[in-house]
Amino acid sequence: VLLNGKVDQVVVAASYSIGAAGVYSAAAGLAAGAFLLPQSVVLVLFPAVASGRLGGRRQIGRVVRYGLPLCLLVGVGYGMVGYVAWPYLFGEKYAAGRVPAVTLSVAWALAGFNSMLEETLRGLGRSRAPLATQSISAVCTIACAYALAQMFGLGGAAVGSLLGFAAGTVALLAFIRRIYATDGTARVRDVSS
Repeated sequence: VLLNGKVDQVVVAASYSIGAAGVYSAAAGLAAGAFLLPQSVVLVLFPAVASGRLGGRRQIGRVVRYGLPLCLLVGVGYGMVGYVAWPYLFGEKYAAGRVPAVTLSVAWALAGFNSMLEETLRGLGRSRAPLATQSISAVCTIACAYALAQMFGLGGAAVGSLLGFAAGTVALLAFIRRIYATDGTARVRDVSS
């Protein structure tokens, strides 16, 4: 997750001036705080799933049902606070990073949701799925951030990062759908082959 969150900064640094990269880095640094609340939930969730105290199917259902809306709410809320606080934290010199910080806050909150799903899957002994989905997310982030940064500047790079994390979410949900039988039983289908 952390590597994927830095890819867009590398794209901006390669595409724009060092000053623009600094502005974008400030936005990304502020936005990364939106990852902390979901990550705190992961620290509680993973041991409970790994110990078997929580049913895997039920737990993943709860993570999806409650985690996604909560994480998006945290991301938007954190982003709006960052938007208001931006001039006091960074001044007008870095004003161009204000809107990308909001978009990146939502992206980092989505990364937190992905982390919840990944750790739940790891706790259930499915460690290949998180690795595969992080790879998908990284490739999408690189492609989207590069293409959108060329067309729309710093805001485009931020949207590219958000799209990359969203691709990871879609891939995780697809893995979960494959893992659990859709007929309502708790059977787990083998997806490692």
